[in-house]
Amino acid sequence: MRYTGYATPLLAATMFALLGACQSEISGESAPVDGQAAVDAPAPTPEPLDPRAGIANALAEAASTSGPGAPAMWRVADEDTTLYLFGTVHLLKPETEWRTAEFDAAFAEADTLVTEVDTHTPEGLAAIQTIIAQRGSLSEGQTLTGLLDEDDEAVVAEALGSVGIPIAQMDTLQPWLAGLTLSVLQIQKSGYSPDSGVETILTAQASEAGKRFGYLETAEQQMGAL
Repeated sequence: MRYTGYATPLLAATMFALLGACQSEISGESAPVDGQAAVDAPAPTPEPLDPRAGIANALAEAASTSGPGAPAMWRVADEDTTLYLFGTVHLLKPETEWRTAEFDAAFAEADTLVTEVDTHTPEGLAAIQTIIAQRGSLSEGQTLTGLLDEDDEAVVAEALGSVGIPIAQMDTLQPWLAGLTLSVLQIQKSGYSPDSGVETILTAQASEAGKRFGYLETAEQQMGAL
């Protein structure tokens, strides 16, 4: 029995890159002072770190080490099971090329597609919509603008205005859902589409090929984390 599994490691990889960049800026040793051991020397006051500098350094390092290679795929196997692990992106530009001959061969061989959560069946979609309706709205009497101070409200209003959404339209939403909606709208405005996302394409192809489906999370688990 063979399985194809998909995860999304981009955030973890980014976090490690940022941590490495920050650590390289603050690590170091103190020299001995007046013959005393280094351990007795007063620690120098560290310069405050600008998080934007850490991000810029991480991005520069990533750009300098990137090459023409294809997206990575891992194979994990024992005597009766083979898993292919492939990091996916939910929204992509239509022209993005992410398939390789090796990937297509592994996908054709697999009998099960494992994705993050069930967005394939009517039951799965209904579960997501129900949980969003239950957990995505503020309590009666609360508003999103009421949770923000004047400066933050101006920032949020400007961000929503950039995608054509008045802040009043989001006023009943929990901050996590308003933020998620804004992020997706901004990504789509930049030309990225869920229709070109890896999961959307592979789910359609797996369904057409009669493959089985598996999921790493339930809708309840995913929405609960958000």
